[in-house]
Amino acid sequence: MIKGILFDLDGTVLNSIEDIKISLNYVLKKHGYTELKTEFVKSVLGFGAYELIRRLPIMDKDFEVIFSEYKDRYQINLTNKSKAYDGILPMLRRLKEKGIKISLVSNKEIGKVRLISRVLFDNIFDFIIGTSNIYKPKPDTGMLNKTLQELHLEPSDCIYVGDTEVDYETAKNSKLVSIGVTWGFRPKEALEKINFDYLVDKVEDLEEILSR
Repeated sequence: MIKGILFDLDGTVLNSIEDIKISLNYVLKKHGYTELKTEFVKSVLGFGAYELIRRLPIMDKDFEVIFSEYKDRYQINLTNKSKAYDGILPMLRRLKEKGIKISLVSNKEIGKVRLISRVLFDNIFDFIIGTSNIYKPKPDTGMLNKTLQELHLEPSDCIYVGDTEVDYETAKNSKLVSIGVTWGFRPKEALEKINFDYLVDKVEDLEEILSR
């Protein structure tokens, strides 16, 4: 029986693409760059804010100022348009009612993760963690190891759920069963080339696996 579930945040339980894109384009336009399309933004997400900016078509000399200004602008926009994907919150409540521990493991900075958890998820998670001076972005195993420690669980007790190749590598590195979801930031065709243990198209299908 599954005792714990570790969820990625963006693209897995949270549809945050509009707030991220709006924040990016605000800063890019300010510095004379062309605004980015949604699909391109999705393609460079999943690695944390630093890698997000590093992957943009900008000049090296502008990196630091754009990185800094993006973090500030995104803090302002953090919960403006973002929301849980349809069906996610009811699923999380039902899983908790069954006694399953649920957690968030995100490449966002921990302060942003805390705010999102409180405002958009009503602090439903048993444990949340994000990047900091202590914890590196996934696929580094530090945040997952800390989560398992805090929940008093073993890798064999848990499943990891995410939407990108970063999430697959994270689960693999920590020896967790992995589930990929196709409603997030990668096209289904890309996810089908990754060896997730399960790949699901609907929240209902995700809940069916998590409730076994």
